[in-house]
Amino acid sequence: MINSGYKQDEQKALKLLGYLNVMHPYPEDDVKGKISFDGVGSAHCRLSVSNCH
Repeated sequence: MINSGYKQDEQKALKLLGYLNVMHPYPEDDVKGKISFDGVGSAHCRLSVSNCH
């Protein structure tokens, strides 16, 4: 199972931030080091933001 993280831009379009596949996080290149995923993709996922600038 996969859990995905998205953000909404000014035009209301969704942008993929990354996803958690089972227990392996795959953040998009432009947000690596700024966000992290934690959890088990088949049950739950937590998205943490470490740098909002």
